[in-house]
Amino acid sequence: MKCWMRILRIELTSKINPRNVMVFGNGTEQTKTTYNHGLPSPSINDNLTIKVDGTKYPATNKDKGVITIINLSYDTIVKIKLGMYYIIKIYCGYQSWNKEPFPIFEGEISHMSQKIYSAHDTETYIQFASRLVASYSQNRMNFTLNSGINIYAAAAYMLRAQGIQNKHIDPALKNNFINEVRTYYGKASTILDSATLSQVGSYDISTDGIDGNVIDITTVKNKRVIKIDNESIPIGSGNPTVSSEGLSIELLPLMNFKVGDILLIDNALIDISINSADVTSTFNSNYMDTNGKYIIYELRYTLENRGSNFKYSIKARALDIVKNLSGVSA
Repeated sequence: MKCWMRILRIELTSKINPRNVMVFGNGTEQTKTTYNHGLPSPSINDNLTIKVDGTKYPATNKDKGVITIINLSYDTIVKIKLGMYYIIKIYCGYQSWNKEPFPIFEGEISHMSQKIYSAHDTETYIQFASRLVASYSQNRMNFTLNSGINIYAAAAYMLRAQGIQNKHIDPALKNNFINEVRTYYGKASTILDSATLSQVGSYDISTDGIDGNVIDITTVKNKRVIKIDNESIPIGSGNPTVSSEGLSIELLPLMNFKVGDILLIDNALIDISINSADVTSTFNSNYMDTNGKYIIYELRYTLENRGSNFKYSIKARALDIVKNLSGVSA
């Protein structure tokens, strides 16, 4: 039986001096020298109880969540605020002979608060969001988008203006155009939502540490295909199921999944048992994909360094359904 050590590591980098990094949680020997841009690793506080709850949706205000830390000292909280340790990276995974932790989230802190629930114990809540959302409070500006330009060009301009660099934008957006001159005052995510209301598609801005894409999840082109086997499914979670909401599956955090990824899974692993009197609302074979391919449209992750939860909860649509709705080919 394989024995993997669970890794959960939170890194906070100062916006005043990027050489200053605070670390909470555990890591591997490799992380101590490479995760801090080659600089000597800071001291690691691995005595705290940490829980991370995060979500990824096909929406431009996505990639957000909250970190709960038990008994984080008040001095540390003050240091985070005074030093502006707002750039956040969350690493998770397993240490084994062929695996290293990966960044499940990269963004910035959006809010912090603390709750005292007994005479001696506290819970600190660190809310995090993508840089796209956080940049609104740092770079408020007007955007004027001319009619006739495509959403691809508009998104590229807005991302550059708000200091979000090295982003890849889905070429599919070149086919959708803004029909009238529009002036906005706000964050790029709100603007992109408004610009795409009249368009066909569901758009997602990913800043989760892989590549930072603007993604159209109604097309299957240029999407990663990830094969799922038994070892990826947590023991005790049960087999994946299919309903009108699509495929529901829980997976171990062995890699960084994102909205738009295509899961390739043997349909024989899917639990199609019915224990409800309303058969039609519980299961319908039309919700399954004939080739076992499902595109992720919602993703939640719960990570605990001392608790029992350490998993992804994923919902995905059958690729057959997506193709029928969008008219695309495989």
